[in-house]
Amino acid sequence: RRLPVAGRPKKARFWAGLGLRSLILALIVLALAGIQLHLRVDMVTAVFVLDLSDSIPTAEQARGQTIIRQAIASMPSGDKAAIVAFGKDALVERLASDERLLPDLASVPVTTRTNISDALQLAMALFPQEGAKRLTLLSDGRENLGFALEQAELAAANSIELTYMPLNEPSGNAEVLLDRLEAPVEI
Repeated sequence: RRLPVAGRPKKARFWAGLGLRSLILALIVLALAGIQLHLRVDMVTAVFVLDLSDSIPTAEQARGQTIIRQAIASMPSGDKAAIVAFGKDALVERLASDERLLPDLASVPVTTRTNISDALQLAMALFPQEGAKRLTLLSDGRENLGFALEQAELAAANSIELTYMPLNEPSGNAEVLLDRLEAPVEI
């Protein structure tokens, strides 16, 4: 037997409602399962962390700025760069931007100490959510505040590529701190 014409819309509505409910149920199950859609992004954000403490000679600080300028000028389009200047405290010199020109640095951190840990922590906070992340530390590595290794491990755990470029003073000017000396009374 055939259903009357009036019954067909009810049947179509039933199947449409069932399909819609099934789709909603499937989407809820996928959301609870934590399914994610990852899209490929070809953007790189580089954060340069420049040591301006007293342990870095002025010529080496200028060399560090030149390295940063050259890197920013040669970035592919779409990539961004940020700069953190540090000494005892860390200051944001430039937020992540695709601007290719870099004026002279205006930040003036307290230069009597070197706190690489705080500088790396601030630099990691500047990264956007999407894209590859690259962190470049320009320093002599003579940290006397904080513990930079913890921040470096945190960067690695967050898939942030960390590169170190040494800024050294001329050889022969080694800095030494003697905490205690023990020697026999008689030699």
